[in-house]
Amino acid sequence: MGFSEDDRPHDYIIRIISPPHCARGSKGCEKCAEAAEVQIPCLIRVFLDGGMVARPMMEVEVDGALRLLEFDIIKRFTTVDEAKAYAKDNGISNIRI
Repeated sequence: MGFSEDDRPHDYIIRIISPPHCARGSKGCEKCAEAAEVQIPCLIRVFLDGGMVARPMMEVEVDGALRLLEFDIIKRFTTVDEAKAYAKDNGISNIRI
């Protein structure tokens, strides 16, 4: 019996990132190289434990230590102000914009 991704320990953060295109990355994929040029403010769900699904990973500070964590992009914002307002309205304090 499996469990929902929502049951895994996770946190929400807001970062300006280049959303990934595929697993090959910018050196192996032309579309990834093009995507790396774009910086978008995003709501990101980071998983605090190891999972069973391949996902992109990012370095995130958790309790003062840098950790490499799996993540999902939950929402893309059109402006930094929209991202800040969303964070304020939803109690998200881990923001780097």
